[in-house]
Amino acid sequence: CQVNTESLVAGDHYIAKVAAVYSTGMSAWSECEWQYIPCDNYAGTVNGVEVNGNEISWEYPGGGPGPQPGPGDAFSVDFEAGLPAGWNVIDANNDGWTWCLTSNIPSTWTYYAGMSLDWYRSGTNAICSGSYINGVGALNPDEYLVTPQVNIANGSTFSFWAAATDASYPADHFGVFVSDNGTSDWTMVNEWTLTAKNGVKAGDLRASRDGNGTRLGNWYNYNVDLSAYAGQKYIAIRHFGCTDQYIMCVDDIELTNGAKSRDIEIAFNGFVTDPGAMANGADASWIKNGQATWGPNANNGGGYMLADQFTLSAATTISEIEVYGYQTGSSTTSTFTGLYAQIYNGSPMSGGTAVWGSMTDNIMTATAFTNCYRGSDGETTATTRPIMSITAGNLNIDLEAGTYYLVYSLAGSGSSGPWGVPHCEPAIGNTGNGLQYTSTGWGTLLDSGSNTPYGCAMKIMGNGGTPGPGPQPGGDVLGAMIFVDGEWEAFVEAPTNTYTYEGEGNEICVRMVYNGTNDLPEGN
Repeated sequence: CQVNTESLVAGDHYIAKVAAVYSTGMSAWSECEWQYIPCDNYAGTVNGVEVNGNEISWEYPGGGPGPQPGPGDAFSVDFEAGLPAGWNVIDANNDGWTWCLTSNIPSTWTYYAGMSLDWYRSGTNAICSGSYINGVGALNPDEYLVTPQVNIANGSTFSFWAAATDASYPADHFGVFVSDNGTSDWTMVNEWTLTAKNGVKAGDLRASRDGNGTRLGNWYNYNVDLSAYAGQKYIAIRHFGCTDQYIMCVDDIELTNGAKSRDIEIAFNGFVTDPGAMANGADASWIKNGQATWGPNANNGGGYMLADQFTLSAATTISEIEVYGYQTGSSTTSTFTGLYAQIYNGSPMSGGTAVWGSMTDNIMTATAFTNCYRGSDGETTATTRPIMSITAGNLNIDLEAGTYYLVYSLAGSGSSGPWGVPHCEPAIGNTGNGLQYTSTGWGTLLDSGSNTPYGCAMKIMGNGGTPGPGPQPGGDVLGAMIFVDGEWEAFVEAPTNTYTYEGEGNEICVRMVYNGTNDLPEGN
């Protein structure tokens, strides 16, 4: 049988009722106690499965993962003391132009001599690489910024901040790679292309590509989970796959360790009132019962902020914050460009103070259409207010038990709002107790029609600490289970790696079977 493991905890014991089904009927139910041991690290077939006619063939992997890597290494680098010992740069295309500190631009970058550069996120220093250098022209970078040797383990996360130094030429391309030797055999983990918003004129105007003063774009945070690369020894940020843009900067690099823990929903204020009610089958978020407020102003640039409370029953690490908003007249492609947030230890209207975050740092990592529209009760064809999720992920915010307030504001490329989405419930509409900051200070969110309070739609994910990895799986390959069109067909004992089935089959699945190392409870 198959069990959904999403809500299971590694190492915990569970009770299942089982019965055998025969051609003549079914046996009596029996209870069986079992322990959940995650099998994420077990390898599947190598190079997939091949099917020729009715013959299935596959390649076995090696044994189970056996002993797991020890705790992963951790570090943080802000470049304030220069390039740390053990770090290295590789000029893979040998063009002489590679990563350098923004406080120590090489003399070969003669255009920048004597300039005061503000190319950093924190402190007064960062590191940069160019696809276009003033006085030189367009380049085709292939530049690696390489960490010292580190222990990458299950749960290791690598993060950094990057920005385009000229918002008019932002599209530099880069990625995170890993290697076991630090010089070759690089494997890509993920790749991105920079964008730039809210470029401003500041610092030395000559430092822009065209000397017109367009300056740094937003700093964006990039994160990768390295669990699948446990055992690799080096991490690199590679600038590649682009030309004729300008200079990208990287700052505040961090490697964190620890076993992955299962995130759960810490708080959720919903917004759907009528699931599937729209004419196109989408969900609806409708005002009801004399209400008139579709959404409060959440415009970061206009000085607006929204706030709502959440309660933690135990010490918790918050990993993700998601809020919701809309810009009237947008399509279902999100126009949101920024999320700014703080967490307060109490109501900001009653003396609470910020314990985390900043209203000037953009922490948005994702935004998407929620398949829901905001409108008035019964407006099944009104699609001018598509609701978007605006997410900040990989946050790692440690908080003690207590009641807190999430304070946030939004930015978007549309001309409307941005507007927040009220906390709504079916048959009720707007509900809750939220706050809004305007030019006159903090005040209670009140619906303009019913004059009743309402809160903010939001979701907070996290976990109650960072437990160890639990029991670690290990074992040898015993053979393979064969499934045809979702039905079990046979067990093939290793090392035999072929099987011929009868009849028709559109979908073939071959699952590796390992032996176990944990003892079952007594009597099972």
